[in-house]
Amino acid sequence: GHWETGAAMPEAFIDSIVSSQAFHQGLPLLHKVSWAQVDLELHSQDIQDAQQALYLASEILAVEDVEGSSPQTGLSSFMGPFSSGHAAGHYAGLFADVLAADAFQAFQEAKDDDSVKELGRLFRDTILAPGGGRSPLSCFRDFRGRGPKVAPLLRRLGLRRPRTAE
Repeated sequence: GHWETGAAMPEAFIDSIVSSQAFHQGLPLLHKVSWAQVDLELHSQDIQDAQQALYLASEILAVEDVEGSSPQTGLSSFMGPFSSGHAAGHYAGLFADVLAADAFQAFQEAKDDDSVKELGRLFRDTILAPGGGRSPLSCFRDFRGRGPKVAPLLRRLGLRRPRTAE
């Protein structure tokens, strides 16, 4: 309650605080998706020189109309994936976010402590135990029994309404 009066905070005020957590969450996601697209294109085409890479990036970012995304300054951030051998690292990071949010949702859906323990064992056996010996997508499918969904990530970012109790 209120520190002076003890009155409960109005529900509308609580809702506005919760809603404000999602404010501007779409723009960083749009940046990630746009740069992941640039990353995939740069790694899937035969780029001959820096000018060609800048042109390709500017074409993609112009279509996406990403405010504040400059191919001239942004492409320097791609040094890591090129120099470390982590091709398409921007896409891979975004895909990892999708997998993590969807896997976490499985634990949120668990009905009781026994279900959480069983799910934890399944997670250990299907995700952790194989390590790098299997593709992340195959491991995920074994864990969830289906392919990944983007909705849990959007919910985590506050860009999609929470699931209702069923």
